[in-house]
Amino acid sequence: MIYLLFFFLLVIALCYLIYSNFHNTWKDILFTSKATPFKLKILTTLQEFDNFYLNVHNILLRRGTTILFLSFISWFFELLFVSSIWIKVNSSELGEESFSIVSYLNSVIFVDNSGIFNFFVFCSVLMLLSCYVILKVVLQVFNYRKE
Repeated sequence: MIYLLFFFLLVIALCYLIYSNFHNTWKDILFTSKATPFKLKILTTLQEFDNFYLNVHNILLRRGTTILFLSFISWFFELLFVSSIWIKVNSSELGEESFSIVSYLNSVIFVDNSGIFNFFVFCSVLMLLSCYVILKVVLQVFNYRKE
């Protein structure tokens, strides 16, 4: 399953890298040849693909770095939280229920609902709700809300 995802990402990356040369070559060939309705349809389709390519290119240039940075920060906090649960679970006497980061990542990637994973999701939702309530109270106290 994971190899299929890597293969798909590789194909998408290769298409992105070779598209501009492909587009320019076919555009030049079609402009220099005799115009037919079929060739005009191909040029219209190439223009639609070019618009999509330019949108993706602009997103990657402008927002890609920011999205990647925020993604790394969220992964860091997720692994930090998982590590804290791992320390808590392994330090207490829970019997046979042991937890490791590798088992957590396996349960996330392969959608295996283990008890520890459900506990992690519960704690994450609880933490998100508590952060929301705290921010809401702080904003009301300092009156930063625009009404």
